[in-house]
Amino acid sequence: MKTFKIISSIGLLCLFFTGSAFGQNYFDALRYNFYNPGSDPINIGMAGSVVANKSGLGTASENPAAIGLFKHSVISFDLSSRNVSEDATYLGVKNNFNKSQTGISNAGIIYKMPTLRGSMVFGATYNQITDFNRAFKINAQNNQNSITEFFNQNSFYHDIAYQGFALDSTSSGGTESVLRLAQNGFQGINQYSEVKESGQMGEYSIFGAAEFQKNLYLGAALAFPVADYKYHRSFLERDLNNVYQTYPYNVKNIDSEDKIHDKLTGFYARIGFVYKVMPWLNIAGSYRTKSKMKIKETYLSTVSTTFDDGQSYNSKNSDGNGMINYDVTSPGRLTLGASIVDMSGLNVNGSVEYVDYSKITMSIPTDKSYEITQNTNIQNSFQQVWNYSIGASYRFGSIVPRIGYAHYPSPRKTFDAARTYYSAGLGIGMSKGIMLNIGVQMATWKDNVVLYSVATNSGTNNMTATENVHHLNAMIGLRFAF
Repeated sequence: MKTFKIISSIGLLCLFFTGSAFGQNYFDALRYNFYNPGSDPINIGMAGSVVANKSGLGTASENPAAIGLFKHSVISFDLSSRNVSEDATYLGVKNNFNKSQTGISNAGIIYKMPTLRGSMVFGATYNQITDFNRAFKINAQNNQNSITEFFNQNSFYHDIAYQGFALDSTSSGGTESVLRLAQNGFQGINQYSEVKESGQMGEYSIFGAAEFQKNLYLGAALAFPVADYKYHRSFLERDLNNVYQTYPYNVKNIDSEDKIHDKLTGFYARIGFVYKVMPWLNIAGSYRTKSKMKIKETYLSTVSTTFDDGQSYNSKNSDGNGMINYDVTSPGRLTLGASIVDMSGLNVNGSVEYVDYSKITMSIPTDKSYEITQNTNIQNSFQQVWNYSIGASYRFGSIVPRIGYAHYPSPRKTFDAARTYYSAGLGIGMSKGIMLNIGVQMATWKDNVVLYSVATNSGTNNMTATENVHHLNAMIGLRFAF
């Protein structure tokens, strides 16, 4: 029970991405179930709309049956660069923060077997399906309260903050924030915080597709998702106005820090079909089975206080680099699509995806009561959605420009976290069988972050920042057909 109180306490400090806690919380489960449209430089340029036609290595992650449409064997290697820029407004003050990361987005091979008629194709790939790049900061004078008051009311942070001298004993036998115990009481404090998230989620997959009868392609894939997620929050309170001068509460600054590192593994299967209704029109569908994903999480929290005379105290959670394991079961996902194929060089694609986020479940073996609470929260807070995307490409000789648009409604019932995606791309034929592909995708959405909460006689005071998020994902890679 203690470990879940610890991580839930960490989460209460930074209700991020969807405005809720990290660490065995139902919003953590949502994080690992939200995927960006498109998973290769070709399809990302058309906003993930290619389900009924072939694109790049990411075809296996969209619809394995479309692999059967490849006319040649393909080897491809792609890189991605992600940048997030966030405007956060806190206590009326706006701050901008941005962060970038680079990694492998795709690598693998698609092999077309020689056949007398029809098509039979196999392959193995790694495809990036989402990233966790987020960053925001706040910097404002708070004359209402201090984060140390949250520490004083929280069972996990209380001991760390007390040992780090952010809290001290009172004459009545309790404890209080050192800023409240100062000679003239609380006189405000400058608050500066940075929150950074990084990492990505991808899948290793093996797949096959065949033309089982004329114009009907069937395919299947076995996928093994993996993710590496890192979270770092620093929260610094500074006496910039030098109002706390009297010993022993002549505080200069109070610094708290939280680090979380998750590693995820799992398994699911995907099946699909493509049917050529006419030479220029394909329809398709694919289904990804529900899956259980295992998360191994480590965490560390520290609190330190420095005084005007240079003396400092610091403390960390008693178990040091703590570790917790839990499971998340993802719901199945149904995708339907259609493509207008090569009408004088023009390709037009559209797709819709159905997912019911309220069907996510969590398994927490060491605390069944907490598990029931989180699963109830999932059912009450999340909803089913239809994600949709459209895209097009046109071939000018060896040049193929691409464009796309996607809209992903909010998975939450009470907060509009809908995302809009604008995409563009370009394919450039380098020589026979070699193509350079570039895809760029911009996503925008709104978010809110509860930094911490303080209980008062009149209710709970949530210290909240509002955000406008701009997320850029660019992919580039070489494709070799043989």
